[in-house]
This record gives sequence, structure tokens and C-alpha cells, in this order.
Amino acid sequence: MNNRPRNPTPRDRQVAEEAMSHEEANFPETPTGVKLVRQAQIIGGFLLLIGAVLFGLLVASFPTGEEPPANPDTPNQITP
Repeated sequence: MNNRPRNPTPRDRQVAEEAMSHEEANFPETPTGVKLVRQAQIIGGFLLLIGAVLFGLLVASFPTGEEPPANPDTPNQITP
């Protein structure tokens, strides 16, 4: 069964929208909301940490442009 009125008036819509926005605005103050916000922050922190580590590995994998010089052939070595 549907409890919504079939022809809501503009006043009904306004009251419903205010109630929904008020409920969403106070969501973090409820015990469930506090728990979910904390869990979201923890998950977000882990994802940010993982992203930072992956980005660091990606940056570290690129060559710096300063390649060590190859061992030059030294013609003055004594050859047997």
C-alpha cells in the first residue's frame, strides 16, 4: 500500500522537503549516523593511504634522468 497522497499540494511538498532535509542534516547526530560517519572516515583514510602509496611507487618507478655512467673501456689496462 502506498501512504502518499494522490494529489499533494505545494504545502505538502514543502513540508516533506523540509522534513527530509532536516532529517539528512541531523543524520550524523544520531548514534547510527555517528557510527557510519566514523566508518566512512576510516575507510576514506585507508583508501587515501593506499592511493598515496601507489602514487609513490608509480613516481619512484620512473627514471630520474641521471643514469649512472657505464664503465668506460680503459685502454691502458694491462692485457696478458
